[in-house]
Amino acid sequence: MRAEVFDNIDALPESYRRMLAAVGEKTLFHGLDWYTTLLANTSDPGDQVRIYGVMSDRETEDALALFVGRVRGPKKSAFAGTSLEEFSNFFSLEAGPIFSPLVEQEEDIEQVLNCLMGAICEETPRYDMIRIGPLNNPSVYYDNLVKCLQRRRMDVAPFFQHKNWHQDLIDCSFEDYIRSLGKSAKEAVRKSRKLDREHDVEWVITDSTDGLERALETYQKIYAESWKEPEIYPQFIPELIRSCARDRSLRLGNLYVDGEPTATQLVIMSGKNAVMFKTAYVPGHSSYSSGTVVMVRMMRHIISVDQAQRIDFGAGDEPYKSQWSLQCRERWGLMAYNRATARGSLASLAMRTRKFAAPLQRKWRGK
Repeated sequence: MRAEVFDNIDALPESYRRMLAAVGEKTLFHGLDWYTTLLANTSDPGDQVRIYGVMSDRETEDALALFVGRVRGPKKSAFAGTSLEEFSNFFSLEAGPIFSPLVEQEEDIEQVLNCLMGAICEETPRYDMIRIGPLNNPSVYYDNLVKCLQRRRMDVAPFFQHKNWHQDLIDCSFEDYIRSLGKSAKEAVRKSRKLDREHDVEWVITDSTDGLERALETYQKIYAESWKEPEIYPQFIPELIRSCARDRSLRLGNLYVDGEPTATQLVIMSGKNAVMFKTAYVPGHSSYSSGTVVMVRMMRHIISVDQAQRIDFGAGDEPYKSQWSLQCRERWGLMAYNRATARGSLASLAMRTRKFAAPLQRKWRGK
């Protein structure tokens, strides 16, 4: 197998594009459309895209793996240096190297990772730091990734990124799901029925390009009038919505009460997983419990119509997530410091010093 490097997503040969398309059918966050939208709408000035690939030596030249990163230049700090960061954002629930479905056995994973990390760690000029994540920990991929980096004179520091609430739904009806959650979910269903009795309610789900721009306009209007802060990259979500509408993975629900746009919820189907991206409502209509109402209606749709096998509530530990799900896992990142460079060694020393000093600081504060 051999490693290759590309400087933009459009430069990828067809074999890699086919691999991303196949992987993207199972997980949104490793698909071609996701990366195309992410790179086009969340790049910062001065970023340099670096995409590392591994190709097999077979005559068919099968693409085996990809890692999508961006290079950030030195910052004004004694310890900061040139870093390669995985190209991900707050919404990225699955990151790390992307493996072809052909790479299944653990020994194959190790060989491909060795080739991939070798290309990254040995590129000149050398990176002082490499940041990867979020990742599942523990997992075969995570453990092998740590070993590959350590073999290349990298000091690896795992760090917690966020919790991820989710709920498995295999052979589960909407009624079964609500019963499993307890009183708060049952109360939410009651409020939804009460709203139907007392008001003129319209619930519209957009899942394709038909009526998309009107639905997107409503989503943006509600979001702008809600309590939520403006997005750092304002074009990312609208372009993601358009992309997912084209492949029919979009579930954009808008709630109208007495003719007025009141609440919205954005869900994207990632294979059989329903990923909750955004919920917002107009504060003036909070008496309707509209945020709860759209949750009930969207859950009913993705369970009964889409037959989702898992609901994923994204990054974070907000209290409402534990009311709608019973399962939680942690996502971790890896920071690797290159001992072969001066700045990498300084950054590694600073990391180890902080790690050593932290228990002493806690003990001192306790006294």
